[in-house]
Amino acid sequence: MQITRSSIDTVKGPADWFTGEVYIAEYAAAPATA
Repeated sequence: MQITRSSIDTVKGPADWFTGEVYIAEYAAAPATA
């Protein structure tokens, strides 16, 4: 198992889905070969 820090930035959630201020952060992503 290899654990690496995510390089994906936190983004603001779309207004169509949420009310108020919402931020979405991806904590883990599968490698391309998964």
